[in-house]
Amino acid sequence: MIKFNLIKKMKLFILPGNSPKNKEWAEKLKESLAEKVNEIYIQYYDHWQTGEEIINLERELEKLIKEIHTQEYLLLGKSAGVLVILK
Repeated sequence: MIKFNLIKKMKLFILPGNSPKNKEWAEKLKESLAEKVNEIYIQYYDHWQTGEEIINLERELEKLIKEIHTQEYLLLGKSAGVLVILK
């Protein structure tokens, strides 16, 4: 179990599910965790803007890697977000 004082120092990356409806879920989650985590990043998927139905895992993985600038971080994925993490 990770102690909360360690989590407070880490950056949390939230990777929502495939549907654009998950944007709201991620933003609510960020709001509820704001006092527990030092920095929170939500990955907003490109296909939400382009109208494509399915996430492009390679593109989203590249975006995620460019955002990780620290050795200590947490990844939290839902549905398609887990696929990006596992990729």
